[in-house]
Amino acid sequence: MKKIIFVSTLLLTANFAEAARYDDWEKVTVNITQAVQHFGGNYTCRYNQLRFGHDIYTGLYGYHTQERYYSTYIPDSINARPALVVTDLAEYPGQGGVPVNNPFYNYRCDGTADLAATYIEQKVVDSRIEYKPIAPFPTYAQYEFLSCTNYTRNGSLMIGGVAGASQMVVRDITGSSPITIYSGPPGFYINYATAAHGGRELSVKLDSGSSYYLHINVPRCTPGDGGGVQPL
Repeated sequence: MKKIIFVSTLLLTANFAEAARYDDWEKVTVNITQAVQHFGGNYTCRYNQLRFGHDIYTGLYGYHTQERYYSTYIPDSINARPALVVTDLAEYPGQGGVPVNNPFYNYRCDGTADLAATYIEQKVVDSRIEYKPIAPFPTYAQYEFLSCTNYTRNGSLMIGGVAGASQMVVRDITGSSPITIYSGPPGFYINYATAAHGGRELSVKLDSGSSYYLHINVPRCTPGDGGGVQPL
């Protein structure tokens, strides 16, 4: 699968001029995570039990609620104060006022205090597709022009991200007849001298990774040139 990917490059000095892009990429699935706090430990909750008889708080006789507490140990929860379900006796008037004594009534039991924080989980909540150059690939390449010798413009290429690669090929691919500028072990700095001038297209390839392309402007050499003019 081929696609040109443009990469913006910071121009460090007036002698640097390039725009870079890659020629190929690989599709990578990247997980999107969310930090989830977990809690655990001893826990107490409170519920109001339905009872019939004397209300110890009001002294009245009949149906009433009585505050109850339930304690347990919760090994893991994503809620600091989870609501529990507690099964206990319930006494209440049923249909037609008939008394009901239900020993298996489910009460909602709300915590009286937060659980202790235990650990943070990086939970995968989604994923996205990213396209990245195929490794190994240069992370940047910059051209700096120097003075002229016999109407040949001297210069240099500085190439980043070459560590770990075993082979580097740099080519001038301007026009229909590409020229190999360098082929050998990867290096951060290589010389580049050319009698051509104007816009040039270069490519840098590490092993079988994505090629890095950049456009440079080579100033024309003139009689008595001591360094040339700045590239356009």
